[in-house]
Amino acid sequence: MRFSMFSQKLTPREFIRKAIDEKLPRHVEGFIERLLAKAYGLRPVKVELPDLELDVALQGFKRLELVGEVKWRKGIKASEIHRIEEKLSRFKCKRVLVVPNERVLERKPDGIEVLTPWELLEIAEESLETSLT
Repeated sequence: MRFSMFSQKLTPREFIRKAIDEKLPRHVEGFIERLLAKAYGLRPVKVELPDLELDVALQGFKRLELVGEVKWRKGIKASEIHRIEEKLSRFKCKRVLVVPNERVLERKPDGIEVLTPWELLEIAEESLETSLT
């Protein structure tokens, strides 16, 4: 019987936490963008403006129909909510902020619909029901 030995180097816990903290929000953003695009029958697009990056931008036939930000964190300060309001107010369409739950918000944003996983589930279920009937 032959055995081969492999060296197992343990990855530091801090490295794993940092990798998850950096990568998970991007995966969540992509998932939510695809979910909303399918639910509303829209097409994801990239908005290319100087010093402006949108997490979610969905287009209908010729114009933007929905823009949004995804903040998948434990807390969102009022100052950051203000920046999100300023950024999304540039667009004349539906504006959303996706968060893990409303308790993470220091205050509710003005003119922006807050979506939690529960609201996303409702949107997906309504879309499924509509497509089946």
